[in-house]
Amino acid sequence: MKGLFDYFWTHALNSDQTHELIEKYCDFTVDFTSGNTSAICSNVTDRAYIEKGKIDFYNIYAPLCHDSSLKNGSTGYVTNDFDPCSDNYGIAYLNRPEVQKALHAKPTNWSYCR
Repeated sequence: MKGLFDYFWTHALNSDQTHELIEKYCDFTVDFTSGNTSAICSNVTDRAYIEKGKIDFYNIYAPLCHDSSLKNGSTGYVTNDFDPCSDNYGIAYLNRPEVQKALHAKPTNWSYCR
């Protein structure tokens, strides 16, 4: 967990103030291994996630997909052969009534597992 918050800070996804509070109030050797974090540590790590925003921290330089509905296969835009909506195609396809009928599946709203 410490590495994650250090990553946020070193990639300008968190403020210096938030990072200082994490360093001051979170003991990653004790708190996170036992599952018991102080209220201050919990609040400041929540703040770190909020500051990060909706950026995909696995690929902070990639554009975000702004077309979640994907009507008729529309993706919005493509940058350097990378389509930011490509992860949504399978779900959009599986949610089409004719596909569910062809697969003999009950009408279902498919989504990603979390």
